Amino acid sequence: MLAIAGTGYYFFAPDDASQRQKIAEMQKQLEAAKQQAAELEKAKRREEEGRLALEKARQAEAEAKKSGDKAKEKELAEARARAETEQKRMADTTKAREAEAKKSADAARIVQEKASASDRAASDKAAATRLAQEKAAAEKAALERAAAAEKASQERIAAAEKAAADAAVRAAAAEKAAAEKTKLAAAAPGGSEALFDQASVLEKQGKGNDAVKLYVRSARSGNGKAAKRLGDIYDKGLAGVSRDYAESLKWYNAARVLGEEVPLQKSR
Repeated sequence: MLAIAGTGYYFFAPDDASQRQKIAEMQKQLEAAKQQAAELEKAKRREEEGRLALEKARQAEAEAKKSGDKAKEKELAEARARAETEQKRMADTTKAREAEAKKSADAARIVQEKASASDRAASDKAAATRLAQEKAAAEKAALERAAAAEKASQERIAAAEKAAADAAVRAAAAEKAAAEKTKLAAAAPGGSEALFDQASVLEKQGKGNDAVKLYVRSARSGNGKAAKRLGDIYDKGLAGVSRDYAESLKWYNAARVLGEEVPLQKSR
């Protein structure tokens, strides 16, 4: 019992007034139980000493009876009676000490069990609180991750939309530049006719490549004759310009669109 009662209070840390009070009460009960146990051990030793004294008195009385010494026998009988009385008193004392020791040990154990139950309840409550906090922290982290993922997704979508818008702006700018270029070409001195005439001069001078460039500018400015001439050049070839059947057909078709008469055999 003392072993059981003596171990419990070491598990409690005096971290608050309630626990300190529990520990003080347990220590008080433990000290009382230890004191009662010590008194019990003393009583047992005295009882054993009395038992041994009684045995010796009985042996001495028996020896006196054998010797026939009546005076000695009477003296030893009285000593034996006193030893029996003392031994009985010691036995009664031992029983009383045993009852007191048991009572103190039981009291210490009850205090320990109550304190242990209270501590377990506090521990369970603390564990439940800790689990709830961990769950809340995990849920918060999950929400933060989801929010971060959503934000990243929105940023990617916004970046893609901006890139598409920028591309559309660049395409519009390119189209505008091309239109301006065409407009400028058409607005050149003499317009498309002047370009056609310049190209014809270059062609006569044997500068085929330069002539073709001006014919192309003239045709793109709406000059059907220039388009038809390009069809002829690519159909038959020119100094510095190779024949190209596909290019020939393309420019013949452009000439027709621009209102020029182009014989069908020219497009073969």
